[in-house]
Amino acid sequence: TRTIEVFDAETRTLTNSIQFDGQIIDITFCPESKRIAVGLDKSELQVVDVLARRRDVHIPIPSSGLRQIAWTPDGRQLISCGGETTIREWDADTGAAVGSLTGHPTDVTSIAVTPDGKRLISGDRDGHVFFWDIDGKSATHRLRCGTHPIRSVAVSGDGLQFGATNTDSLFIIWDDEGQAQVIRQLTRAAHHFQFMPDDGSTL
Repeated sequence: TRTIEVFDAETRTLTNSIQFDGQIIDITFCPESKRIAVGLDKSELQVVDVLARRRDVHIPIPSSGLRQIAWTPDGRQLISCGGETTIREWDADTGAAVGSLTGHPTDVTSIAVTPDGKRLISGDRDGHVFFWDIDGKSATHRLRCGTHPIRSVAVSGDGLQFGATNTDSLFIIWDDEGQAQVIRQLTRAAHHFQFMPDDGSTL
């Protein structure tokens, strides 16, 4: 699709419709405002003020194959992945590149930021799951969750449990003081999943 439609949740009426020059790959709301980040198939990231119907920032992505975008909890930065082994960080107000995370052996397919904004989890095409110190720009540890591409990763509301899914399994990961380990493997696949807000046990 090339259109985002915004509805009033109470009245269920359409309040806004925004057209884009490209297929929409991913969309996510900023935690601290009415802005959204939109990833397009033409390797571009846009920040849009939904209420004002204003496109604030256009960010060209160096690689093709954009897969996912994520906000930091303070709404100051955006993080993107897809089409390369590098995870990129952007200033959400100016669109300037502010950093990158490198270390994956194959293309990164999914990312998620912890609620405190200090760490990031990412998955790649070979089944690796990396844990990153965002400020330190370094990987603290990594796990191998099968050999199939990671489709989606997620973080629990308490920031202690993580999940990763590939084409045949869902892995639940416990991370306590940097000692990550798979504590449960479910033999079911999912394209996308999330933990319930403020809950570390419900998917």
